[in-house]
Amino acid sequence: MARPHGLAYTDELLADRGPHGELLLRGLGPAPHGGRGKPLFARVNNRRQRRAMRYLLCQVCGQPAGRTAAGTLWVIDTPSYAAVAAEGFDVGFRQPPVCLPCAQIAVRVCPELSKGYVALRVPEVRLVGVTGVLCAADPQPHHPGEIRVLDRSATIAYTDPRLPWMLVGEIRAELVGATPVDLEAERGSAS
Repeated sequence: MARPHGLAYTDELLADRGPHGELLLRGLGPAPHGGRGKPLFARVNNRRQRRAMRYLLCQVCGQPAGRTAAGTLWVIDTPSYAAVAAEGFDVGFRQPPVCLPCAQIAVRVCPELSKGYVALRVPEVRLVGVTGVLCAADPQPHHPGEIRVLDRSATIAYTDPRLPWMLVGEIRAELVGATPVDLEAERGSAS
């Protein structure tokens, strides 16, 4: 495989690149629990997050996210929702969607969601960017081939020319036409 301009693994595989040619962080983070063990709410399995975003799978159980005629179900903690709303929603959300049964459990047991959340039905999801480690080639002539870390938690759009220099941990999604919903009412209509 020819080495692309930007970051690359020395033993790179096809699975190490995303659909925009971005270099993906290899399976770091907690392993998918499959219903076993104790949830690690603050830690994200990067591979699982990216898969859930691409295929609109529940971030908790990995099954298809809750979907109705009104759209896919998302539950966002209030601070994250407020931060993205302040940016005009163009930076996107990092939280994947959920299915209704997992959403109802999550709002009771997740420490962040227990502080407040917004439930949304979303008819259109656009994968708009990524979060990860942004790097650059060292400009010093006496350090050829060396890489500098510019930002360990950068968020950039897929259209950003720095994308080849990003080690991608998570995908960001723009939730188009999102409508707030009441989870209790959702549960009643699903019965």
